[in-house]
Amino acid sequence: MKKLSQPLLLSVLLILIIMNISCKKEPEPDYTDVILASMTIEDKIGQMLMFGFPGTEMTGQAEMLLKKYRPGGIILFGFNIKNRKQLTDFTSSMQNSAAGLKMLPLMISTDQEGGKVRRVTDGITVFPGNMSIGAANDPDLAYSIGRITGMELRLCGINMNLAPDVDINSNPDNPVINVRSFGSNREIVSAMGSSYIKGIQSSKCMAVAKHFPGHGDTSIDSHKSLPQINHSIDYLRQNEFVPFKTAIESGVSGIMSAHIAFPEILGDDTPATLSPYFLNEILQNELKFPGIIMTDDLEMGAIGKNNDPGEAALKAVNSGVDILLFTTFSTSLEKIYDSLIAAYYSGHLTEKRIDQSASKIIRAKLQFSIAGYDKEKSEIVSGSYVLSDEDMEILKTAENINRQAAEKGVYYYSMNKSFAAASGEEIFISGEAAFAEYIDSPELKYIHKSGLVQAVKNSKSNAKKIYYFTHRYHDPVLRKLMILHKTHSEIELRVISTGNPYDLTGRGELPPVLFTFGNTPSSYAAILKYIKGEIVPGENADIDLGFVR
Repeated sequence: MKKLSQPLLLSVLLILIIMNISCKKEPEPDYTDVILASMTIEDKIGQMLMFGFPGTEMTGQAEMLLKKYRPGGIILFGFNIKNRKQLTDFTSSMQNSAAGLKMLPLMISTDQEGGKVRRVTDGITVFPGNMSIGAANDPDLAYSIGRITGMELRLCGINMNLAPDVDINSNPDNPVINVRSFGSNREIVSAMGSSYIKGIQSSKCMAVAKHFPGHGDTSIDSHKSLPQINHSIDYLRQNEFVPFKTAIESGVSGIMSAHIAFPEILGDDTPATLSPYFLNEILQNELKFPGIIMTDDLEMGAIGKNNDPGEAALKAVNSGVDILLFTTFSTSLEKIYDSLIAAYYSGHLTEKRIDQSASKIIRAKLQFSIAGYDKEKSEIVSGSYVLSDEDMEILKTAENINRQAAEKGVYYYSMNKSFAAASGEEIFISGEAAFAEYIDSPELKYIHKSGLVQAVKNSKSNAKKIYYFTHRYHDPVLRKLMILHKTHSEIELRVISTGNPYDLTGRGELPPVLFTFGNTPSSYAAILKYIKGEIVPGENADIDLGFVR
């Protein structure tokens, strides 16, 4: 083959380089600074507010709240949501109202963690909760759950999910986290949290990891009072911080603070939400988190009992918080907004500090297609969310993914006893009334727990099997059943727990226990399959979730 001359070769190489450069996709321009420059100080402070909203549709009161406070976001709860159509109409009306008021489009958030914490239940896939995902220990499954959840929320108009919970549930007596956590193994919590975050954010739905610096080792509910954790900062670095560090490396858009005191570290009972050390020095400087820091609800007892809402909000912002979250829309909202405005005009809150938070919020809205900017008209526009063909195909797999998650997420705790399928002349099921509607076989009888013991005693069958739902070791019915089981050899007893697993582990005299960590429809369907022997439990028994007390 004839060789190219050196000048010709150089020309060809130059053409290829030019073609390569011209084919590269130009990065999307960042209009954050342009938008920020067009905003008043009141607009910027409004962006830092995310509060609850009245009712299930746009009303005069709702319009007034948007007009007066010009918030950056709204949080929705169960009482705001009837069904998917109503929710979609509601969120669309909110955004239309914001556009009419020349506001930035809203971040609309909710807590759709899965499992027992779920706000949207109609027309959306209700996946098992985090601890079930941790038991499955399948990163691909966690990613798929996150991606499908994100797409379904975006189709309803929700663009921020206050999930996942990446707390390490290291305290068996934790009253508020427990099954909301992926478990007490930091590697599992980190891996599942990371996969979920990548999945949900691939769907242009913002993820918020919570609750920094870690809510897993508490025995007090911060909704009611201020918990204290007496660990050193080195302990937190080696344990509680690990899932948050992984979440940051995964590109999580937001992190929610915890209303927890760390007296060993701070020397007093200042909650982490109001601590510059935790939110600025640790989270932003040491862990290098560039995203949005938001508070847990400022009206929770841990903050609200001992702090004026306006003063708490100002402390939080000066500690590094970008979004102030609170659930009502009356007295606290007015106090918080007025406090920030007054602090600005008195010099206690600088415009530079306000701009830092407003810029993060604007940039996130652009990044996640919540807002856009029309360069020709020099105006803010609504973002668009359109499903691709690939997205549509993935949505078709939602129920299959849900089934897999529920079935793989069942954890069998046997104390070396077997969990045989249902068999016997009579099979009794009791303890959780909602499960009754899933029973599809005449040989399986659901009996209310008030009459269970007597029904078993009255039975003349030579072989009886009891499946009893509970998550409490000292459940009085369970105690009676255990006595009955010991004195009657023809009775087999199995416990099924859909709740906090910790009270039913490390108890040698207990019968075998099947944990589902939640009571979603898919979890109930999986339980039925296990009872009927269609699925054999035990595959996940070697996963270290740290259940034993």
